Amino acid sequence: SATKNRKIMSAKGYFGYLKNMLHVINSTPTEYVKGVKVKCKEKIPLKGDEIRSIIDACKNKRNKALVMLLAATGLRIEEAVSLTYEKYINRINNVIVITGKGDKNRFIGLAPEVCEYIDDYIENERKGTTEYLFESTQDSKVRPRAFLDTLKLTCKKAGLINWKDISPHWLRTTFATMQVENGTPLEVVQKQLGHSNISTTLRYAKIADSRATEAMSIVNF
Repeated sequence: SATKNRKIMSAKGYFGYLKNMLHVINSTPTEYVKGVKVKCKEKIPLKGDEIRSIIDACKNKRNKALVMLLAATGLRIEEAVSLTYEKYINRINNVIVITGKGDKNRFIGLAPEVCEYIDDYIENERKGTTEYLFESTQDSKVRPRAFLDTLKLTCKKAGLINWKDISPHWLRTTFATMQVENGTPLEVVQKQLGHSNISTTLRYAKIADSRATEAMSIVNF
């Protein structure tokens, strides 16, 4: 439903531009086309063992490192594939600074295990033909769409029932949820994800039903 609605809005915007801005048409064929009601499909975060199974199912070290990086940091896929080799090797105390959405800088901490996966990829697979840390087989930056398709097939190989739904963004949601469930304050998760508004962070963090019911079972006054 979201895809249909987005395409309808795109068509309405295009024909509206032709009529109101360029004046090349007198009426729009989409004038009476209405958008559809968007049905929000809840994303159930992955579990730790599911993430490990995805990593194990990856066919090469680059994909293993990229999945680990996304799951452990909550980076957007575009942020991850735009990370340069120089920025990674010049990190200080396993912290790198990235420029994310809206040209905002933020600090990203890399766990030792994440660095181990990336270093393994660098030492054994990376050709060093581009400035980017993660290189495609065409010696260019990894394309997000191509990685999305690869991730889905990897999840299918790993035996995940909902493999068709998994995306890099799903790993970002999983990261946020795990952070909240491990006790990380929401305002900290907000900084980790690079959100301007904490309400956006709340949409990402799916607090488990069990935790919610447990909280209600205790009287705090």
